[in-house]
Amino acid sequence: HMLGATIHHIDTKDSEERMNYALEINEKLKQDGRNVYFLPPGGSTPVGGLGYAAGFSEIMDNSRKMDLEFDHIFHASSSAGTQAGLVVGQQISGWKGGIRGISVDVEAHQLRQDVLQLAQKTGQLLDIDIDDNLVHTDDNYIGEGYGIRTEGCQEAVRLFARKEGIFLDYVYTGKAAAGLLDYCRSGKIKASENVLFLHTGGNIELFE
Repeated sequence: HMLGATIHHIDTKDSEERMNYALEINEKLKQDGRNVYFLPPGGSTPVGGLGYAAGFSEIMDNSRKMDLEFDHIFHASSSAGTQAGLVVGQQISGWKGGIRGISVDVEAHQLRQDVLQLAQKTGQLLDIDIDDNLVHTDDNYIGEGYGIRTEGCQEAVRLFARKEGIFLDYVYTGKAAAGLLDYCRSGKIKASENVLFLHTGGNIELFE
């Protein structure tokens, strides 16, 4: 509002309905002669995916410098951009570990499809093919829906804060951390394995 922006609101939880409304506004602005730069949720475009592809390269560089090998990477996944970029980075590097996207709102099969499609489009920018076996998603920690707290999420937020001084949020990173803790407790991740947990932000939610 300070910048004079016109903000359009739509009263719905349906992602397709939101997108259609955004596309309608996009088209109207173009017809009015405006120069529109359209961004989908999360900035999840092939160009955006390059950011986390580069980020994966940084992870590998730090791993070598620290002489610390990771077996798993865990992160919150929703609009596919973060995970798609990481998958592209893994394809380039040949890293043998597993990237696990913990969904915060999308069913696992749909999220997997979204990630793979975006990873392939991002890969085309670099002239590389993507192995679809690199895409792993899990929707078991969503609970009742996007932004709705679960017991596991709340426990994870408390545990990370009190044991590590790391502040997660209840929408994204808390649910991803709940998944990580459950994987450890259930033996899906062995005590001898190293896990990199990516904190993808969301702390602003703590102050709402």
